[in-house]
Amino acid sequence: EPRDSRLRRSAWLDADCALLRDGDQVRRVNLSGSGLRGAHNRENLLAALTTVWLCGVEPETGAEALASFRGLPHRSERVSGKFDLEWIDDSKATNPGAAIRALEGLPHGVIWIAGGRGKGLSFEAVADCAAKRATHVLLIGESAPEIEAALPGTRTMWVRLLPVHVTEFGAHVAPDTVRGALMRL
Repeated sequence: EPRDSRLRRSAWLDADCALLRDGDQVRRVNLSGSGLRGAHNRENLLAALTTVWLCGVEPETGAEALASFRGLPHRSERVSGKFDLEWIDDSKATNPGAAIRALEGLPHGVIWIAGGRGKGLSFEAVADCAAKRATHVLLIGESAPEIEAALPGTRTMWVRLLPVHVTEFGAHVAPDTVRGALMRL
């Protein structure tokens, strides 16, 4: 709940619900119909719902419209179910902060495909989250050495031909040990 109770209108999240306050009235709007995953996407849903509510649209109508939105390409997008794994493409997570938010939206036991260009950013911040969520990290691109250095104790594998290595790797991973995969390019 917002800290300043003097605000006439405010909005916040409680689990899968948006709470919208207008004066003394608080409306609870269910957002669980959305297929979008992760706290970052719930926050985006709240922002969209609040915007249309402030423009005069009934919150329930807004929530219905949001439930039909399946997300943007390459943003926590399910792309395959190959090898009894759920393959998620979040290749738009091109910085450690975005990678952390994407990883937080996935279950534990992730195979994380990480790499690309480091842009001079530190990977230390993502290391703790990756250590908690990822069982394996497939490293690609220029930033592979820096990411590997930030992840001591995490199983890593350098790959050059991503489709070939993913196929080989996925075929040998026991489905009961890995529940998801995140692609970050």
